[in-house]
Amino acid sequence: MLLLLACTRLALAGPAPPWAEPDEVLVVTAERDLAEARQQVEATLGGMDFGRMVQRDGRTVFRRARLWKARAVFHHDGWLEVKAPLATPQLLGVRPLRTGDGQVVGHMVEVHGRWSGGKVASAQEARVVYGAEDALRVYRTALQRRSLALHRTTLRQELVAAWYEGRSPDGALLPSPEARRAFVLDRWLQTADNDAGAALRADIEVFIDDVVQPSDTPLTAAEIAAANDARAFAGVLAPAR
Repeated sequence: MLLLLACTRLALAGPAPPWAEPDEVLVVTAERDLAEARQQVEATLGGMDFGRMVQRDGRTVFRRARLWKARAVFHHDGWLEVKAPLATPQLLGVRPLRTGDGQVVGHMVEVHGRWSGGKVASAQEARVVYGAEDALRVYRTALQRRSLALHRTTLRQELVAAWYEGRSPDGALLPSPEARRAFVLDRWLQTADNDAGAALRADIEVFIDDVVQPSDTPLTAAEIAAANDARAFAGVLAPAR
């Protein structure tokens, strides 16, 4: 029974086209660009007045070069944390610790400081943030492109699984051509009204033109009209066939 159902699905949908395979070049290129952008951020911060750079879980920490200098944390999800101390040390000394009879039993390190206030600390923080602004902008753009590349790859896999296997991402069955067409249109309607959403819609529209419409069960005029009426973004669905 299961074998017959699977054969029926494949017969209805036909063989998967080559373009429907995951676009590995798209993801690899996005990952490479992101890695280069991260290196540029770290090189920019490394050229400032920081101490040692330390890699930790999901972030790069730039330690203080001096006690009164700023510390920076570059979070790999795209934001920069900078913190400068408010107390500026002025004098570092060592004072002997003596017993009541004058015997030296140890030493105490003394740090005399003055309260520098928020303005001095804020100036240090601003210099770091402004100095890394351009590199961070490039990194965030690369981060968005990587995210879009992953979404596009996942979307293609979902469309292929729905159309050729009758299976939705949550495991629910799509046993009929009507259910598969509804799934494709629902994915088109769920895209956001921004550049990333437009890129995903373009992929879905290519799938419709290359796969859905040439099949024996293409979208109907009524289904296309209903999708266009329900959309929350500019542009309409206009299949080539």
